[in-house]
Amino acid sequence: MSRLGSVPVLNRVTFNGNIKDELLHVEHWMVLFCVDWYDACKTVRQSYLDLASEHERKLNTKALLQLPVRFAEVDCRVDKVLCNEQLVDWYPEIVHYHRGDMVSRWVVGESTKMSEDIENMTLFLEEELNFTKPEEGEFDGKLHSNKTSADEDIWDLPLAQQHPLKTAVRLAPLAAGLVSMAVWVFTAGAEVLQGLRRLRGGQAPLAAADAQKKTLPELAPRTSEEGVRRRLPESWARERRSIEL
Repeated sequence: MSRLGSVPVLNRVTFNGNIKDELLHVEHWMVLFCVDWYDACKTVRQSYLDLASEHERKLNTKALLQLPVRFAEVDCRVDKVLCNEQLVDWYPEIVHYHRGDMVSRWVVGESTKMSEDIENMTLFLEEELNFTKPEEGEFDGKLHSNKTSADEDIWDLPLAQQHPLKTAVRLAPLAAGLVSMAVWVFTAGAEVLQGLRRLRGGQAPLAAADAQKKTLPELAPRTSEEGVRRRLPESWARERRSIEL
């Protein structure tokens, strides 16, 4: 990827300082992520540079303190980590940043005709840079299949546009909920089992106590009679075998 293009080449050092500039010197950034050894990138890049020059000249002419739009590119062969951080895993890909936030992206389609991909990229840039368009929610629903937005369901996208990291992030709450439910079921089951064991263990002492209550009254008279006999003189006991009290 030549460094003599008409747009700045960003890297891990300069990316955040420009795209996420807190002073907002640029309102919108369009960034092309590609690799120089891929033929599709070479073809798309040349058209991208031509469109960048056209749009910047048209939109930035009357700008003073803040530029409405800037175009840039990132060489993912050199800065693969940066491309991974931006969820780029297919080339070529264009990402639209508005005030530092990623708002939409375009990924080359599955068409075998490069002319169709370039046409789709042109339409994407024109739509994203049409600052007079209605606010989100007022569109008629006619969006190109290659365009993806932050609110679009990832499962409805072509395979080339589905990002594994984004999918993992979206599935994380569901996985956490399933784990929490499993923990709750296990805890509740353990408590129920422990309660049943206590209930079974409590029945034996109660049965033993009832048996003891029934036995004591039967033994009490015999014990009292034998105690009296032991306390009387032996002569009395020989003369009379029983004593009425």
